[in-house]
Amino acid sequence: MAYSIFDPKVNRPLHELPRQEAQAAYNWFIENIPVRLEELKGLLLNDGIDLDFSDRSLIELHEWFFSIVQEEWYSGNERPSSELFSICLDIGVYIAEMVKTQSPRITWSFYTTETRGLYFQRPVITGFDVKNKDYHVDFDHLLCLYAFRILKSGKKEDDLFFAMYQEAKNCCSSKHAAKP
Repeated sequence: MAYSIFDPKVNRPLHELPRQEAQAAYNWFIENIPVRLEELKGLLLNDGIDLDFSDRSLIELHEWFFSIVQEEWYSGNERPSSELFSICLDIGVYIAEMVKTQSPRITWSFYTTETRGLYFQRPVITGFDVKNKDYHVDFDHLLCLYAFRILKSGKKEDDLFFAMYQEAKNCCSSKHAAKP
């Protein structure tokens, strides 16, 4: 199976778009979550990694991710390729979907609280059981930043995907935890 890069159907950053266009891009993103998970699963199946929503899958996914970013680093790339940006998005979706299993309150949201901020009009997950009711997580953005750091230094953070998941999971209320 050939990997298909995600096409966001926009030509500039979401925070620069008129609200209606950004909302349409968000809707497109949400509609494509199952597709993106299948694309990632297909890509990783070639390397023997099963995305089964387990802690182990996060460790294996992180090792795999580091190796492909490192390949770009060795090639002299200073910024992620289009394919790597898409892979960051897909992994972000995977981790977010894992976090969503921890509480029925966790959901995808079209973020408009902070006008013209870094996450403005981006898909984020919200609904965490924390004092800051505006708390949200954008795993895609965090993964792209991580890819940039690897390309700059060639260094990896140990078990970062698992740590990100654990931190988000810890912000889910245990009394609302989803039953397996």
